[in-house]
Amino acid sequence: TRLSHLVKNLVELTKLNEIQDDKLRSRFNIGGALLETASNFETSAEVANKNFSYSAPDDLYYYGNEAEIRQLITILCDNAIKYTDECGHIKLSLYKSGKNIIIESYNTCEYVDPNNVSRLFDRFYRADSSRARDTKTGGYGIGLSIAQAIVHRHKGKIKVFTSGTTGITFKVIL
Repeated sequence: TRLSHLVKNLVELTKLNEIQDDKLRSRFNIGGALLETASNFETSAEVANKNFSYSAPDDLYYYGNEAEIRQLITILCDNAIKYTDECGHIKLSLYKSGKNIIIESYNTCEYVDPNNVSRLFDRFYRADSSRARDTKTGGYGIGLSIAQAIVHRHKGKIKVFTSGTTGITFKVIL
């Protein structure tokens, strides 16, 4: 099952990097999509004893592939819940800045080396290289690669910031 899931993700990442299908793009309510997608993670965060908040205007529209944007939001939420320390905080927000739409995901976490944050988007990268697979979270280090591919398909940028000790922020600019 785990191998099938990994292969599925690798195939999906390859397709995202190679296929440009503008037919699947349309104008959709990205605020509503974020609110709906994020709400699916409330219970997971609560069970894991993590404080999860999210906000977005419910009337902000964007032209893109809605399914891919929802997948991007899912990856950001899933990552934040997996890597937030117990009793930690997660904040997901969507807002407009000039002509850009910004999605920000912040979470408290254990130390992240500021010199290695750009490597978080590398396929299979693990902060602890002694593990081929994260036994704590069940991950393989491919989710952020998929997120980056989705953002690039939408001609956007994804950046990551950390102070090293207090938390990490992923900022998507569409």
